[in-house]
Amino acid sequence: METQTILPPGTTDLPTVLIVEDEGDIANLLAYRLVREGFRAHVASDGDEGIRLVEDVRPDCILLDLMLPGRDGWSVCRAVRGHDDARLAATPIVMLTALGDQDTRIQGIEIGADVFLAKTAPFREVLANCRRLADKHRGSFVLHAEIDRLRSRQQNSDDLQSILCHELRNQLAVIAGFCSRLTRSLEGKKEHRAAEAIHRSTDSLGRLAEEILLYRRIEANDFSLPPAEFAPEAVVDEVLDLYRPAAVAKEIGLERFGRLPDTVSLNRSGLKIILSSLLENAIKYCPPHTSISLVGRTTEDRFSFELYDRGPGIPDDEKEKIFERHYRGRLTRDSSKGTGIGLFTAKKLTLALGGDISVGDRPGGGSVFELRFGSIR
Repeated sequence: METQTILPPGTTDLPTVLIVEDEGDIANLLAYRLVREGFRAHVASDGDEGIRLVEDVRPDCILLDLMLPGRDGWSVCRAVRGHDDARLAATPIVMLTALGDQDTRIQGIEIGADVFLAKTAPFREVLANCRRLADKHRGSFVLHAEIDRLRSRQQNSDDLQSILCHELRNQLAVIAGFCSRLTRSLEGKKEHRAAEAIHRSTDSLGRLAEEILLYRRIEANDFSLPPAEFAPEAVVDEVLDLYRPAAVAKEIGLERFGRLPDTVSLNRSGLKIILSSLLENAIKYCPPHTSISLVGRTTEDRFSFELYDRGPGIPDDEKEKIFERHYRGRLTRDSSKGTGIGLFTAKKLTLALGGDISVGDRPGGGSVFELRFGSIR
């Protein structure tokens, strides 16, 4: 079938209208008047050619005749709306028809037409709809392009941070190895203590790099957390030592009770981040001159933690919501700043490690968070 492309002089980046109309005089008149109004116009005389041109010219608006030879306007509209390319599928469609009954108009809207106009409608009405819909479509494209650009920029930044963290971890592992050898060679000498301090600091930085990488995997929904055997008591000691200064500053006591297994097979960094998130949350909301208790429990093949605080408590209808991303409880959102990411992180990691976490009420006021893990080995 014959097609036409009508361009105004000096055409650059003008909004594009595709006219799918089998009556040549009507199609050409519409194209001529749209070009005079600052549009680029393409004309197809049947439905098949119209669908091809949708992909070729990627119009900002389609003027679609309902009664076409071969593939009719209904079929063209369905094909556009069902296109694999999301932007093409969202192309605005103004359906033109000589049929003016209500059922026809409703059917057109149901299959995806944005506007339904009679062929006898004034050109000003056709123009106003084309301009409005084309501007909206182009604005949406610009917005999505900016979103894609920002996503690409963020991805590049994330990749760079991951690369740096990986390299930092690798180099720290090398330094730690040399420090270990140096510590052994300095046994009994006065420099031995300094070498041990360097080794501890290097080891701590290496674990920090590992934890940063773990956070990045959480954000990317990548929960490949390889297990390894370690002593959970050592992780508890690290977390309590890390947060003790913050607790002392608020005059909050940190207590630990119970007993944990000698070794467990789990992701060490994952467990440390979970306990850190729970303890940081407790310190943030506990009032001064109170205490926080961390209790470890071991059964035959399971182990668990219970963290007791004296915060404001959590209403029953929020006990599940507080583990959602960025959710902040109504009893605490005005009293302390926060991102609402800590408990979300704890929940995600706990599930990824095959465990479970819940929150209940502490007798006398406050909350108790329970962290449960399955098989010890």
